Amino acid sequence: MLQDTQILATEVKDELRFGFTAQLFGDSACIEGERAVYQWMRRLCSSYNGGYWQFYSLSNGGHFMMPSGADPLRLVWPLNWSDEVVSPQAAGVVATLFALSEMMERGADDLQIQNFHLLRDFLAEHPEAGAMFRLTN
Repeated sequence: MLQDTQILATEVKDELRFGFTAQLFGDSACIEGERAVYQWMRRLCSSYNGGYWQFYSLSNGGHFMMPSGADPLRLVWPLNWSDEVVSPQAAGVVATLFALSEMMERGADDLQIQNFHLLRDFLAEHPEAGAMFRLTN
């Protein structure tokens, strides 16, 4: 599908955060999905040790989670021979995609599949797309 406009990410604030993970992973998998994102970040980034995460909705209907902070993060995924230093936003997109992929392997859910593809569309036009594709493909 060709797009006329850039996909925009908007931070989900305050009381709107409640229910965000259900929009991303579905009602029955919201806790498991959120936990999977954190676990993937631990696998990918040896310096990650927890912290506050920001939630983002995309103008195309997708969603992702992002660790807060401004410092770049080094993500390493040996199965793709990938070692990349990326922004927290790019790291969050990658961790969210890995979590969605893992959950889909356990049993495809239409919402998870849709969110995976919407997030990949955002990744494709992101300034750090090359690094993110090397990590996730």
